[in-house]
Amino acid sequence: MENPAHHFRALFMPGTEGDQAFYTSWKFFFEWWSYARTAYDLAITPFLDEIRLKYNSNNESLTLLILYDEPYSALRRDFVGGIAVPFEELVRNHKHL
Repeated sequence: MENPAHHFRALFMPGTEGDQAFYTSWKFFFEWWSYARTAYDLAITPFLDEIRLKYNSNNESLTLLILYDEPYSALRRDFVGGIAVPFEELVRNHKHL
């Protein structure tokens, strides 16, 4: 998404107070996103090729739900366009650990 700030600014009231609230929120979001992106790069990216191989997927738009625990009964591990995998399983099955 190009210029994401532009899309989210409309969620705040017009005017000085809205501008201040938006920029404060944007600053906190951006700090959180930087850490989340780093965590993704370090903790998830190494597993992506193995996930593709395990699930035989060449689909670049495959949705991957990484869970803290086993999926609850209403959520199947494989669903149309995606898979749900507990993070612990990714780590446990990773060949380099």
